Amino acid sequence: SKHLRPDLNSDLCSIPPLQMHGEKQYLQQIVHTIQYGSKKKDPSGTGTLSACYNLRGEFPLLTTKHVFWKGVGEELLWFIRDKEGRE
Repeated sequence: SKHLRPDLNSDLCSIPPLQMHGEKQYLQQIVHTIQYGSKKKDPSGTGTLSACYNLRGEFPLLTTKHVFWKGVGEELLWFIRDKEGRE
């Protein structure tokens, strides 16, 4: 994308792997979404960039912060129920 710093990827690669493994993957996914994501309209009018992610092999979650697991589970169930309700 025109708005990304051209040296962003090289900056990420210079960080020692043990310091930022999960966060580095997260930042690389953001760069990928900005470059290749699908543009979608949303109710706010600002627009959304999205990219699909296969959750079969792993669940992407940064572990450097406290996670409210009950809330994560409730939100995932809410998504599933909403999808089933629309089918």
